[in-house]
Amino acid sequence: MEVRECRCCMCPQRESSNRICPTGPGKTKETICDFVIVWTDSRGWKYKIMHSSTGGYKGYYQDHKHDGDNGWKSMRQMEKRESFDWAQEDLNQYAKKKGWNPIDNPISNLIDSKKSICDWIMGMQAKEYFDFMSMVLENTQIPVAGTITEEMFYSCS
Repeated sequence: MEVRECRCCMCPQRESSNRICPTGPGKTKETICDFVIVWTDSRGWKYKIMHSSTGGYKGYYQDHKHDGDNGWKSMRQMEKRESFDWAQEDLNQYAKKKGWNPIDNPISNLIDSKKSICDWIMGMQAKEYFDFMSMVLENTQIPVAGTITEEMFYSCS
């Protein structure tokens, strides 16, 4: 996966952490954003930009023992920025220097099992959940449509 240095100039999602790149002029289908990246290192730790409790945005990491919204800690080596996009640029540059790998698609590693799908759904942040729900309700293209059925989605608790 090629990672962009900065967000596309025509991006309708400036300052957003949304990893789905929408359709638009000259683009007929949704894709995974190649600027808003969640990174992973050789230990399996994840790195991403999050809103800081003291304002602004900065890099956070999550060790391999945690998943979902649990266990995210601030990266001391990352400067807090006023803009999400500036913070993401910093993280992308830092990750490339460290030799980390981008996590291409948050749903690409799912296997065809109800438990895996439910674990993925239950690990979503609120915005991700509502974005996904709107895709299900609008019956639009879902990246794993062959794997997730409506019944399976609604049966997770």
